[in-house]
Amino acid sequence: MPTANFPQLIYNPGSGNVTIVFTRGPQNFKPYFNGRVHDNLSTSGKVRERVVENLDILIGFEMQHQVADDDMATWGPFLAFALAGNSFKFYPNQGLTDYYNCVLEDANWEPKWNAPKKYASAYTFRVLQDSQAPSDPGVVLRRLYGVTS
Repeated sequence: MPTANFPQLIYNPGSGNVTIVFTRGPQNFKPYFNGRVHDNLSTSGKVRERVVENLDILIGFEMQHQVADDDMATWGPFLAFALAGNSFKFYPNQGLTDYYNCVLEDANWEPKWNAPKKYASAYTFRVLQDSQAPSDPGVVLRRLYGVTS
C-alpha cells in the first residue's frame, strides 16, 4: 500500500478541470508492458522474427470498496467521459508532480457488489506515448510509493 499520498486523476469534460483524489488506495496496482508485436515463424518453427511496433505501458488496479453514494458520484461522470475515448491525467501519487496522459483501456464498466452500498471495480489505463510517458512500468510503480529517483 502506498504512503498517505494516494493517486489522483484530472480530466476536463469541457467545463473545466475535475480532480478525483482516490480516497482509498488502489489494490493490486500493476503497471506493465503491453507489446504491439508481429511474429513471423519459419515453417520448421526453428526461427522466429519479432517486429516490435511499440511497448505500451498499461496500468491496472482495482478499487475494492467504492461507496455508492460517495465514490460513484465522482467516478460515474469520469467513466462516462473516459469510456468515450477521452484522455486524462493520471498522477500515481498526488504528492508528486509526475503525471501520465492516459486513456481508459476498458470498453465497459461493470462494478461488482461486495457489501451494502460498496462495489468493486477493476480499471486499466493505457499511457499515451508522449513527452510525459515514463520510460518503463517500474517508474510508475516507484512514483506510486513516492520514490522520485
